[in-house]
Amino acid sequence: MPPEMDIARRFGVSRPVVRQAMMTLVNEGLIDRTPGKGTYVRRKPHVPFEGWPIGSIEDVLSYSRETRLQILSKRFMTAPPNVAEALQISPGSRVFELRAVRSSKEGEIAYQQNYVPEVIAQDIASFDFSEMSLFAAIEKTSGYSIDQILQAVSAVAASTDAAAALQAPSGAPLLQIERMLVSLARGPVEFGITCFRSDRYRHIANLTRDRSGSSLWREKLK
Repeated sequence: MPPEMDIARRFGVSRPVVRQAMMTLVNEGLIDRTPGKGTYVRRKPHVPFEGWPIGSIEDVLSYSRETRLQILSKRFMTAPPNVAEALQISPGSRVFELRAVRSSKEGEIAYQQNYVPEVIAQDIASFDFSEMSLFAAIEKTSGYSIDQILQAVSAVAASTDAAAALQAPSGAPLLQIERMLVSLARGPVEFGITCFRSDRYRHIANLTRDRSGSSLWREKLK
């Protein structure tokens, strides 16, 4: 491949932008960089981490498209305390709950419970979520754009419901991801708890360097 400066001039960008793009290609196993020799495209891409790479909202949507969703139940209910807190709604408020199992070609991989505030969910309760994602349904009917996804990852033992849905032993180790969809205009619009079979799912995070000096944790510590 051409030197970084040549690529920068050709595309009208700075050299640091080109360097960051090159590092992304290296991390994805698409190119090799050898000091003193140059940069070469791999004949066969090498994937050092095989799993579900989640580095953007688009990656989350891609995961939804590449898997199958089986709906277990849909209902309106009083929000559990942890759900009300996550969605920033009053205790005792009603929410729409969706329970489902997501599968890949290997079989069941995830058991999910999703919660949407009643005021937002009125127009989506009758949707076929095996055909349209909850993400897309919220944006389509509420008028809110989902601008941010916050995630918390932990290890848990399979509950009775999760074990039955995933065809796993009760108490089996699962990867749990609590995920919140956030609109900058409204705040949280959905809160979900998904438990993954650890033998069928790997959660890969692609982290990049932020040179702006901003930090979510720095803001929290102020």
